[in-house]
Amino acid sequence: MKIKLLVSLAGFLLMISSVSARTFVVPHILEVSSGITPNSVFYFLDNWGEWINLKITFNQAKRAEKKLQYAGERLAELEALGDMGDIKKEHAEKIKNKYEELNADVENDIKDLKAKGQDVAELIKKIEAISVRQIAVLEEVLEKVPEQAKDAIEHALEVSKRGHERAIEAIEKEVEDGKIKLEDLGDDLRNEVKQKKGEKSLELKEIEIDEESGEIDELNEELGKNELNDLGSDLDTLEKGIR
Repeated sequence: MKIKLLVSLAGFLLMISSVSARTFVVPHILEVSSGITPNSVFYFLDNWGEWINLKITFNQAKRAEKKLQYAGERLAELEALGDMGDIKKEHAEKIKNKYEELNADVENDIKDLKAKGQDVAELIKKIEAISVRQIAVLEEVLEKVPEQAKDAIEHALEVSKRGHERAIEAIEKEVEDGKIKLEDLGDDLRNEVKQKKGEKSLELKEIEIDEESGEIDELNEELGKNELNDLGSDLDTLEKGIR
């Protein structure tokens, strides 16, 4: 009975949120709508609807995908507010906090799923593709927001960039483990993964060089000590000869 009521309420909230919506699209992955924006007195209904939807989604991987969708909705809300010229600081902060919370939840879900031995390769690829779109939207919104709201958007943008970086690293690890084929990735993503691998190789070489330099320094120091000892011995011998 409770589940039926939750489903009915979720459907009702979905109908309400379809009014004046802004669409957020990641080709072949997801398409989400801004629904109700924070400048509406009914904005709390959007949060209720999402909470209910997550509660009735029992599969963790599916929940993670829905959280990605809701993070996309937060950005669609920013776009919609930008188009209306109505991005206030409190709206930007509210969206930013929810956006960052959802992204953090998704990362935790990925860790849990991997710990349980589940294949997360496709989910990680989705996260990477969505993060690219997120960064583009935030950069666009940053140009529209008033000065007092810029801090919130810049912080969200930084979070998105870090998330994208972690997604690339995760994909690289999946490629190394044979769970993702490099040739199956798109050109841009494949190049990013290759670049990341190149950077890691360079870091390893630098570490090896530093270690070798350290060994050489130790050797030089030891040789220097030996030379001083030899010189000391020679001086002792010379002094004894003079006596």
